[in-house]
Amino acid sequence: MKKRLFSLVLALVLCLGLCPAVLAYGDMTYDKVTLITAFGADYDNVVVKAGVTVTFKERKPDPNALFIHKSLTVEEGGRITGPGTIGLFQGCTYSGIDLYYRVRGEEALLDQEKLDWLIADDPEHRLIFWWNEETGHFATLGYGFEFDPFFDGSAVKDVEFAESVDLSTVQSYQWNNCVIRSGATVTLSEGGKELHGALTLEEGGRLIGGHLDFFRGASVAGLTLWYRVQEETLPIPGNDPSSLLPEDEPDRRLNFMYEEAGDRYVLSGEFGQDPFKSEPTVEDTAALRLQALGLFIGTGTDFELHRPAKRTEAVVMLIRLLGQEAKALEQAADYPYDDVPAWANRYVAYAFATGLTNGVGDGVFGEGEATARQFLTFVLRSLGYRDESTGGEDFSWRSPENLALELGLIRGLADLEGYNRGNCVFAMEKALTCPNPYKRPLWELLAEQGAFTREDYLRVYGNG
Repeated sequence: MKKRLFSLVLALVLCLGLCPAVLAYGDMTYDKVTLITAFGADYDNVVVKAGVTVTFKERKPDPNALFIHKSLTVEEGGRITGPGTIGLFQGCTYSGIDLYYRVRGEEALLDQEKLDWLIADDPEHRLIFWWNEETGHFATLGYGFEFDPFFDGSAVKDVEFAESVDLSTVQSYQWNNCVIRSGATVTLSEGGKELHGALTLEEGGRLIGGHLDFFRGASVAGLTLWYRVQEETLPIPGNDPSSLLPEDEPDRRLNFMYEEAGDRYVLSGEFGQDPFKSEPTVEDTAALRLQALGLFIGTGTDFELHRPAKRTEAVVMLIRLLGQEAKALEQAADYPYDDVPAWANRYVAYAFATGLTNGVGDGVFGEGEATARQFLTFVLRSLGYRDESTGGEDFSWRSPENLALELGLIRGLADLEGYNRGNCVFAMEKALTCPNPYKRPLWELLAEQGAFTREDYLRVYGNG
């Protein structure tokens, strides 16, 4: 009797909606149009499928609520509408639904990072959003800010400096994804700049003064960063100082001070031992040997073996490998492509005239990254092997890796993944001695042509 009475009472309570937050649902998926009548229910992992609308039924004096503890996912085409409320607990993630916060009565879109910040500041570790009928979206309930807590008035985001500007009156500010255009000079103050995203200096652009504070994930292009080891000042390899930032300290920054005498930014402090120096790789030593023979130069401050090569870079590297740079620079800029940068005009014209490259079709050379197959095709052609594009049958440009593996230009098919300048250098060095249709190693032919002397080659390679 008692058991039956308890069941009746519980059923009545649930029907009347008198028991807030007593219902709990795990891994809840809405795959059809739904009207929510549950009062104050706890949910884990809620999913609203595409094309499905979930609607709250109005209850007075208190609205319904979805209290989400883990995740809320609204697929594209899905929708949650009012007049109820949504409560998100600390650690919860959401996607596919727009949530807003209020500043001086105005509403601004909230993202996951901002949500986490607000929930961490909430003593109950949750944030309530109510349905705003006028705007047709959910906005924070009980949160109103006099000033936007997420906006730094001194922050500079997605700014392009097309003209010279003096920022010396600004003491401290954050930069995200900024570009300094060619011919523009940006002057910093002693307060410096916190770099959180990317900074790009186009050729001819300039940044002077103050200092740079690099946070994890920041990057810079067009500006060389330096560091000191004892009494020597060196460029940071790859212009990437991130390896100096400890993984367990997300707020740690690296400070680069501007040196007026050298017109450069140098990392504060000095290392007793070089933090970037490690045992040289096969690619490192190959690059040094090719450099000693004048067959490889690098990029001016670094070999940059870690990154992919551009197609134009690949052509220049191979022309130097063949000892033909002087001839290339005498070549008239005559080729059928309309996407070649000015600095590479003569190299590409020479490569076209000698059959080293045929472009990618439709009057386009292709200024993107050189794939493994493209570079290996360049190398094989430079060795005298012919593919079907010129009526040859030695290899196919669609799968040059078969012949390249046979000749030792790659160590295995795994080399084709993430192909970078280091892989290019490895193939270039192997090309000096691998078999070729000329029946003589490439290095001997280059020595006879005067690219270097036989003695130079034997000195570098020790008769090997």
